Amino acid sequence: MNRWAEIFVEAVRATGGNNAKRYLMVPTYAAGFQEATCAGWRSPEPDGDRIIADIHCYEPGDFCLWGDRKKHDPAHAARRLGLFFPLFKKYFTDRGVPLVLGEVNAQHRFLDALHYVPNEAERMKWARQYMETARSYGFPVILWDNGGGFDMGLVDRRTARWTEPRLVDTFLGAWHGRLDDATFAKWVAEVEAKNVPPPPPGPGKAADVALRWAVGGPDDYSGCWGQSMGYGNVNGNGAALRFFTFAADGSLHVDTHGAGGNMVHQQFWADRGLEARRSWAAWAAGHPATSAAGRTLHCALTAKNGTSVLVKGFFLVPGLGKIPFGADNDRPGCFLATPERPTVEIDVPLPAGDIDLSGKGIGAELQFIPGAWGRNLPLDADLTAIEIR
Repeated sequence: MNRWAEIFVEAVRATGGNNAKRYLMVPTYAAGFQEATCAGWRSPEPDGDRIIADIHCYEPGDFCLWGDRKKHDPAHAARRLGLFFPLFKKYFTDRGVPLVLGEVNAQHRFLDALHYVPNEAERMKWARQYMETARSYGFPVILWDNGGGFDMGLVDRRTARWTEPRLVDTFLGAWHGRLDDATFAKWVAEVEAKNVPPPPPGPGKAADVALRWAVGGPDDYSGCWGQSMGYGNVNGNGAALRFFTFAADGSLHVDTHGAGGNMVHQQFWADRGLEARRSWAAWAAGHPATSAAGRTLHCALTAKNGTSVLVKGFFLVPGLGKIPFGADNDRPGCFLATPERPTVEIDVPLPAGDIDLSGKGIGAELQFIPGAWGRNLPLDADLTAIEIR
């Protein structure tokens, strides 16, 4: 990597003009800040004074980058900065090499599970400590920004406005030594007042919530697994055999491609590929639940290409548990579609309780059986409009 740095500098210098004397930033290996990368860095112009070392230092890492720490811990931050900043001084500035911390920021995180309360004030507390420490060592800092009001975004690229102006004020004021305790306390109070969570909402109105199945794509089997369960002479995993495909709206298509058998059994688990979608009104209002009173789980079963099919099993609705429907053979309660009646509307009353809207989806375990039990017949059917009404 040191040789690549030499090639870079030689190429720039060779173009002449101002590039012959331009200051150039040369990072450590991968811009890393560990001692080995600092110790291994070599200036591509050891006799010159126009090379600046560059390090990307996101510390503490569990708050800034890769961890899940949401609140600033000044003692923890002091330990981490005290571990690395002296190394930068030892290997760079003490040797007369200018150093720039070329990427610095902390990720935008939320203090609550519903993502109402961002940790902007905590990032401000971290930024003040980080920048004041960097200033004490004489290390200039370049802020990393990836655009917008999320992750490490600081600037809305469409409007050229700061998305978190007080955080930016903290970065600049702290590094330049202009941030006093009273001003900073005022800024923190201002941000915290803006980010007060709303009062806990009630269950909400049924009209505010639309729960239906959705899938990743027509070939996405990540949310289900199935087995043929003795489907004729075809054995193995139903999904792999393409017994099931999906439509964009979450409809299920069962097709054995002319093969005869007894049953196709499939399970769909809500935490993998299938999800419960709720309307924007419900999301904006933050309803954690909605009442199941008077509501039904709806779907429509359609038999195609002259086949007959019945379906039974259960759905898993968050907050309510298993919702069984159907029965063996063609007894009452089993939903049977035939060439004479190819589409059957299915409405299963929901039990009393509240439907959990915290993010879990609707799961299911379904059996599709051709015509009557025990007959060796093919299956070709759709299960559509799967939703809670």
